[in-house]
Amino acid sequence: MSTSVPVDGARPLRDCARMIRARNAGSYLISIDVAFDDVATYELCRDRNVFDVATIAVLYGVTEEQIVVIAHDPSRAIKVTLPRQFPSGHPSDPDIDSSQQYVPLLSLTVPAATAAEADPDPTRSSGGTTMPDVISRPSISADLARRVVDAAVAGAAALAPAAFAVAVVDESGVLKAFHRMDGAPLVANQISQDKAYTAVGFGIPSHGWYDFIKDDPPLAIGAPTGIDRLVVFGGGYPISVDGQVIGAIGVSGGHYSQDQQVAEAGLAAVGG
Repeated sequence: MSTSVPVDGARPLRDCARMIRARNAGSYLISIDVAFDDVATYELCRDRNVFDVATIAVLYGVTEEQIVVIAHDPSRAIKVTLPRQFPSGHPSDPDIDSSQQYVPLLSLTVPAATAAEADPDPTRSSGGTTMPDVISRPSISADLARRVVDAAVAGAAALAPAAFAVAVVDESGVLKAFHRMDGAPLVANQISQDKAYTAVGFGIPSHGWYDFIKDDPPLAIGAPTGIDRLVVFGGGYPISVDGQVIGAIGVSGGHYSQDQQVAEAGLAAVGG
């Protein structure tokens, strides 16, 4: 089987990845995508913590808390998001579109694989040479989306007279199910959807963003305005099944702590 998995010894990431690219994620963040041809190499990097946040923090001169690493199994890719040294377009910024910011990651080391790691189930691989032209991405069904919304609305009864808007989006952030309770604020319609969009966009709850940016002035100022539809307070949660993000729920209408409570009631409808 053709594979780039290092079986005789450790190799640098640059020799194992099919593609490594960097780009801006708004004016204040860098997004780096690393894709692999075969399942074995991808899973080796994912499971052996090749993209260790402590190592990446040293390489880029940022704190561990500022780094988000997301593994996406369907595309055999890993995304690293971290803050820029300067906002894009700043007079001191040497790389306005961040296209060269992948270079430090090239030195990451991919360890040697065990026999089992080097020979995964071939039915999960594209053959070890090329990426498929079409990929499959798990997505929440309309039925499950409606059950999540219904469970959230039922959970909201304990918080009466507060009323909420509940949104569920699919893995791409597209609205799948929605319910606005009688008396819910008008602005809750959009905020609930934006919370869900935030949660599915990075695979983390919306309230996780506050800790991520609060001690970093450029991010604290720029992220909420520079990242489309970003919400940094509670009420948005990714929906996962078998470890894969298939969608997200967003709730708005009360204090964010109440929104979180309602959203968590909705998540209880998800099995797996």
